[in-house]
Amino acid sequence: MQEIVKKLTALSESGETTAAAATNTSNVEIGSYLFDAQDASTSSLLWAVTLLDSHPEVLAKVREEVESIWLPESNSLITGDQIAQMYTHTMAREILRYRAPATI
Repeated sequence: MQEIVKKLTALSESGETTAAAATNTSNVEIGSYLFDAQDASTSSLLWAVTLLDSHPEVLAKVREEVESIWLPESNSLITGDQIAQMYTHTMAREILRYRAPATI
């Protein structure tokens, strides 16, 4: 984020307002957001694994539920309707509530 501020300040001071300068700034911002999103996803996944390891009864329920609708041998996709009412979906939302990946 500091890099973005520095570039914007330098552009402002130089008076450069060309399309190339705007594109470069946009690319930096997009890259920053992508990095932040990756960091947030990694954090959420880490907490999911940690909490499931700490609560084997929840892990057993999640495994049982997933096995009831999908097997690796089936070669089929899980649909949104199958996930909508699942304990697994609720567990994932609870992890995001308990350990939000980013504060607002």
